Amino acid sequence: MKILAIVLVTFSVAFGQVTIDQTNWPYGSDQIGNFWDYYNTSSNVAVSMATINPTQQGGVWDFSTGPTTSTASSEIRATAGAPAPIPPQTSYVEYQTQGGSTQWLYSDETAAGTWARGFAQSGTVYPYDAPQWNIYHYPMTHGTSWSSSWTWGEEALGVPIQETRNCEIVGWGSVTTPFGGPMQCLVMRTLQTSYAEFMGVPLVDDLYRTYEWIVPGIGSVVAILSVEGESNWLFNTASGYFRLNDTNLGGDLLPPSITGVTDLPDTPNPGPYNVTATISDDSGIQSALIYYSTNGGAYTSAAPMNVNGSIYTFQIPARTGSPIQEVRYYIWARDNSTNQNSATNPSNAPTGYFRSTGRMTICHRHSPM
Repeated sequence: MKILAIVLVTFSVAFGQVTIDQTNWPYGSDQIGNFWDYYNTSSNVAVSMATINPTQQGGVWDFSTGPTTSTASSEIRATAGAPAPIPPQTSYVEYQTQGGSTQWLYSDETAAGTWARGFAQSGTVYPYDAPQWNIYHYPMTHGTSWSSSWTWGEEALGVPIQETRNCEIVGWGSVTTPFGGPMQCLVMRTLQTSYAEFMGVPLVDDLYRTYEWIVPGIGSVVAILSVEGESNWLFNTASGYFRLNDTNLGGDLLPPSITGVTDLPDTPNPGPYNVTATISDDSGIQSALIYYSTNGGAYTSAAPMNVNGSIYTFQIPARTGSPIQEVRYYIWARDNSTNQNSATNPSNAPTGYFRSTGRMTICHRHSPM
């Protein structure tokens, strides 16, 4: 999605820095039918960009909660379905909705980036005059920056609207939205201006500051737009706040569900001990293991002895040695999706774990002594 700004006349996982280029960017004429659905705000909303801190390196951003009453969407469609005349060099169009407003964005993708060639509202097409808007540039990584400038509207409105966009990748890390996560991301910061005058009198003189969290294989998943005329990058009011809640891109982003892990009873029996767990995922389970250790030593992993549907049975071998021992254990699983999401139970393992103490006295804890 190209920031949905309708023209009226975005368990802890550590990710390394990611580069976004044409190999993992989801736009293009071969992607007709792709869609992005967002929760957004219907009016100005309080934000704290200083707290969000978009310029982090290795940051962790969680936008999973927030307003859900207003929505926005973007869908890639064939050019034949859009209002004519189609601007030159258009290879596909995006049909965008926001509140009660709709527009068509005429787009193109080249080795230099993703370009906007114009837009249409209420049946009127407004082509962009060269050089056009370079929405996203390749390759993008921390520190990448680029600028765009263009005009439009002179033929239809009688005056040219002058537009600029100055973009920079200012942060990177992981992001979570109502759609899922955490996902590797870059943070793009944009200063956008619009200006028009008639006989020396300004008719349009707008300035906005925006941030987008962009994800390989999906695109823009969070966008936060300032109010008009904002002078501070760490603004406290947003005129738009978009959070991805559904798309047909990106695949499975949810980790496996691990529940019903056996709570072994107190016992003097040295083992072996069977531990069962219910493990499931919409993409299927690629691998599941039990991790166990004795007396605070290194963990050893073991595959399940038996799998019956979603019921996995593991075994901790019999313990030998000193009669005073501690056995720690937790369950780990990874799904079969392209993203290979993984999970543990306890969710913060190995910091948290199941444990036994005494002469093979088994009890259930979620944090170490």
